[in-house]
Amino acid sequence: MNWHILGGGAIGLLWAFKLSQAGHQVTVIVRDHSAREQLRANGLHIISAKAKKTLTQLRYVAPSQAETISHLLVTTKSYQSVAAIQQIQSCLEEGAHVVLLQNGMGQHEEVAQLCKQQTVYAVTTTDGAFKEAAARVVWAGVGETLIGRFSGTSDERLFEDIPDVAVVDNILQQLWCKVAINAAINPLTALHDCRNGDLVRRAELRQKMAAVCEEVEKIAAALAQPLFREGLFARACAVAQATAQNYSSMHQDIHHKRQTEIEYMTGFLCRKADDLGLEVPVNQYLYQQVKCLESASDVGQGVQFTRGGR
Repeated sequence: MNWHILGGGAIGLLWAFKLSQAGHQVTVIVRDHSAREQLRANGLHIISAKAKKTLTQLRYVAPSQAETISHLLVTTKSYQSVAAIQQIQSCLEEGAHVVLLQNGMGQHEEVAQLCKQQTVYAVTTTDGAFKEAAARVVWAGVGETLIGRFSGTSDERLFEDIPDVAVVDNILQQLWCKVAINAAINPLTALHDCRNGDLVRRAELRQKMAAVCEEVEKIAAALAQPLFREGLFARACAVAQATAQNYSSMHQDIHHKRQTEIEYMTGFLCRKADDLGLEVPVNQYLYQQVKCLESASDVGQGVQFTRGGR
């Protein structure tokens, strides 16, 4: 099978490695010229707790150099999805498979509208990865990946030859669970400049996270959307504790003066609440404060099609 990966960030390159190891032909579409040339010259280096591997057989092309695409894996930031796909849309075959491996919600509907002649899939993952350099990716943690069809008619089951991947029929519920956890953890860590574990350890932050979770559960209940049996706050605490030493992706984005995915996390939930006529003052406040941080840092200028760790 021939795969094109749109986005040369850590997750995109990690999945280039995974697909190549499973025997697929892989082309990575990388917008940044310098990163593309480094990958071509040095190969891709994947570093994990078990081994270090170098791949030299992958192809790296600019969006303008993309050829016919039958299977596309999109690993850009959520807010870049439509613009990134539009650059290569003329290369997509009718009936092609477009797979979104991203944080957040809302972009899936946007891409489904853009790709009406293709089948769109959604993926969530707990894999952890970060880039040490343009051609060096550290696979920091092996997680579980879930994939399911979001729109379209194809019944092809993708990624069955990739370890730790499960095909699910209820991908929308998985996306809701993921965005709920993201909303509970990411904005607070960005605003308070802290690690995930501080949300559990510090009483005032734990209280704020509980308030966020209560509002998110209110939105989900109004939509008859199930989340977690034990409750969102209990699950968010467990995730924060399990990743206690990590900085969230939103914290990293603010730290590096990059645009965050707040629009597709807390922003998505606030828009749902508004549609339902629900008041969610805590989440609305967090949304506004993260947007203020973005504006104060002048972030999001010249953002490339990349994807970092979660």
